[in-house]
Amino acid sequence: MKKNICDPVTSEVKDSINLLIKKGWENYRKYEMHTARDYADQILKIAQTNHYPRGIMAAYYLYGLINASLNRFDLALDDYFEGLKAILNKTDDDSKSLAYENIGRCYGQLEDYEKSIEYFKKSLNLKKSYSVCNNIGECYLRMDQIDKAYDFLFDAYNKLKNDSIKNEKQFVFCDLCLNLSRVYLKRGQSKKALKILQKVLEFDVADKDMKINSSFNSAMGSAYSHLGQFDLAEKHHQKAIQCAVQYDSKEVLYESYRNYAEHFKMQGKFEDAFHQNEKYLETRNALFSTEITNKVLALSAHFDKELKDLEITQQEIESGKNEIENKLKQLQAIYASVSGIGKVGIFSEKMKSIMKMVDFFHLDRSVPVLIEGETGTGKEIIARMIHFNRSEDEGPFVILNCSAISATLFESELFGYEEGAFTGANQKGRMGKFELAQDGTLFLDEIGDLPIELQPKLLRALQQKEIYRVGGNKRIPLNVRIVAATNRDLRQEIKAGNFRSDLYYRLNTGHIFIPNLQERDEEIIPLAQMFLINFSKEKRKHFQYIEAAAAEILQSFSWPGNVRELRNAIERIVLLNDDVCLKKEHLNFITGIEQQEGGFDKVQFDFRDEKLQLSSIEKQIVSNVLKMHQGSISNAAKYLKTSRNRIYNNQP
Repeated sequence: MKKNICDPVTSEVKDSINLLIKKGWENYRKYEMHTARDYADQILKIAQTNHYPRGIMAAYYLYGLINASLNRFDLALDDYFEGLKAILNKTDDDSKSLAYENIGRCYGQLEDYEKSIEYFKKSLNLKKSYSVCNNIGECYLRMDQIDKAYDFLFDAYNKLKNDSIKNEKQFVFCDLCLNLSRVYLKRGQSKKALKILQKVLEFDVADKDMKINSSFNSAMGSAYSHLGQFDLAEKHHQKAIQCAVQYDSKEVLYESYRNYAEHFKMQGKFEDAFHQNEKYLETRNALFSTEITNKVLALSAHFDKELKDLEITQQEIESGKNEIENKLKQLQAIYASVSGIGKVGIFSEKMKSIMKMVDFFHLDRSVPVLIEGETGTGKEIIARMIHFNRSEDEGPFVILNCSAISATLFESELFGYEEGAFTGANQKGRMGKFELAQDGTLFLDEIGDLPIELQPKLLRALQQKEIYRVGGNKRIPLNVRIVAATNRDLRQEIKAGNFRSDLYYRLNTGHIFIPNLQERDEEIIPLAQMFLINFSKEKRKHFQYIEAAAAEILQSFSWPGNVRELRNAIERIVLLNDDVCLKKEHLNFITGIEQQEGGFDKVQFDFRDEKLQLSSIEKQIVSNVLKMHQGSISNAAKYLKTSRNRIYNNQP
């Protein structure tokens, strides 16, 4: 650690500011925010008058805590960055460490855990801190990286419990106990969780801090729920919610509602669980408003750039680090976490291993990748992930469907052509798919359907990494990542003489096989639940969960169309129904009961009858669909994928 430079202020000024900080902190802990803000105003005024950077940072630190508690994360982030700027050109590593910790904590409250860990680690590099280790552990816990969370939390807990726990460390120790208990619950070690929560009772922290009080009772409730002691759990969950409501802390409240919903699920009380989950979603939406989200995005972009400029001028950044390249990813992470978008359904070890390969292939553009799998398994999605990964700034992504291109147009479509290359050609010539994909990715979909006579031309372009336009003499060097996909077994196609082995081995440098949904059936219900929630939100319906009987049907169905078929089935259910849970009867179209019992009357037409007209057949179909949907013209139109007017005009 660098040696601190003494600030040119008197000891009286420092003592005065330290006293105000203590009083402001005490009022913040009591949730007396107006009084706490008054103390922050006094600290800032005295510190600015006496040119005391550490005092200025302390004032903004208190402002940030207050604004974060009031769910104004945009103002909190602004305060924390202002505090950092005040001391950034000083060699006071303790203050810098605290400033970075404050910024990390704010991003953590925004649920942008990757960004949060980035700032916490900056803090940890300057000063070892139990508080920072606790915060990093909590971030990994929220990201479900339990082993990493345990490493940080248990190490800090062990060291701190053997240390003399003074007043200022009691809050950190109790928070460590809360987070460590959550780790044990995730590992199914409920008794260990309960035992470590008892440590919190050794201090009076829960009486002093309403957030810890509410979080402690919520954690106790979860521990007793996992132990099956539901009466005790009920009392603690209610105490947690009452405390959070009393102090109007949405940040703590929505977590308490979520734990309470889980408590009811364990007892099979799904209606109660649904109501608590509804409260959780309402509170979370109130916490992360669109207005504040937009302000956070703007502030983050501004301060990331400003902070980078300051750090460069002071030569305090690591060599080779480039904040501008990372900015887009960081902003997307904040927006995704606050608005709840950007989540990918990866629910099995097989898909997790595929994601690891995706990350690897994304980093090396020179490796061609062949993706194999049945129709509907998500080959194009994987191809896009190889290209974009977690960014949208990776050059163009160009698709060529090899099954839909004729032999006569293949060369011009793929390589482009020069002016006047053939009759009917564009007068100015035209770029082909390879040129359009320069510095990006060319996705060759259905590569197994490419006619054998066209394959040598494609192979040469891949080997030489250059092309010539049709009718042209100019060599065009290529910088294109190649990703191909097929639902065929190319080895069998090679044996049958339909695919060239040299082209296969060229494409198969990188290989990903996506199993069908039956081979990863542990994903069926989680995927169905994800689709259900997404479509319910999109179509403004009320679906929240899947009942057990319906889950059995979904699990046992073969899903020949794989994930695409499952997704379409859930979309159809949400489109045609509105309920709290997906029920067995919603799946009649899968089981075949719809045709046997409920839906269409069995109407047979004798097509040998010369008087039979198309209009009468259409009227009969409309009549049956209307009966199926209790006379609803809108639902009938959606079911038949036609207009309401057409249904109206064909009513019997």
